Amino acid sequence: MYISYFDESGDDGYPLTSSELFVLTSVYIHEMFWKTNHEKIKSGRRELKECYGLPVKMEFHTKQFLTDKNPYRQFSWDPKIKMEILFHFFGIIFQS
Repeated sequence: MYISYFDESGDDGYPLTSSELFVLTSVYIHEMFWKTNHEKIKSGRRELKECYGLPVKMEFHTKQFLTDKNPYRQFSWDPKIKMEILFHFFGIIFQS
């Protein structure tokens, strides 16, 4: 059995407004690997908390993060630190 996660980004805008892009994505993993991957991601999120103060359970939205919108504004990270956080986050995702 496989476990799937689907997500969208953007606004299809029906009927009046829409964003320039509307993207649908999915990820799937075999049931044998979900728990191991979940633990890796939790561990990586703890690292982000320890290194940068990013709360473990805070949902991460790249656009809001890069444009300094809430809830990320409270951290006052400079652009260099934001890039470090992003690459750390990517490392967590791609190692899982």
